[in-house]
Order: sequence, then C-alpha cells, then structure tokens
Amino acid sequence: NCPANGTVTITFEGVRDSDNAELLAIDDLVNKAENIAIEIRDQDKKRLALGKKSEDFVVDSNGRVSALFYANYIVTKAQAKAGLANANAQFSIEYQWENIMINEWN
Repeated sequence: NCPANGTVTITFEGVRDSDNAELLAIDDLVNKAENIAIEIRDQDKKRLALGKKSEDFVVDSNGRVSALFYANYIVTKAQAKAGLANANAQFSIEYQWENIMINEWN
C-alpha cells in the first residue's frame, strides 16, 4: 500500500562468505558443504552483492510492486564438498517517492 508511482529498492544482508564478500556464507553446521556459498541475482540474473541496493522497482498505480530474485550455489574454491548448504539472509526495503507539485499557468 505504498503511494503510487514511487520506487522500491531491496538490499540483502547476511553473513558474508570468507572467500568472496559479495556472497552469502553457508551456515556452520555438522555435515556442512565446503567451499560453497550462495549468490543472489536480480530479475535480470545479474549478481546482487550483499549490501548493495537492487535496481529500482516501480510502484504501480495501485500502490503495489513485485520483485523477483534468484539464489544460486556457487563454488568458491576447488574441491567443493557435498553437505548441508543452508544460509540466512535479511532484506530491507526502501521506498522513495517524490511529491512533485505541478503548476499549470494559462
């Protein structure tokens, strides 16, 4: 229920992988996968690094917006080892709207 015609950006955060800080680290569990991290991609399937704002999503005239993201397992070093590969990410949503007054002079 955002005012119409604004924009929304989304930023993902979480524990960063020690080999590549753009990626989400796998949780430290028993039987954990090794040399694996999780990559987040935007709707165009371009990497969205942790802590970086997404491209703008436009809010429609009904105050709604839809955003699509992908997650991929990425091998960070040679000799990846199979195992549990869970991770947690948090995301923040930022809404921007400019209240522009238009005066029409006749």
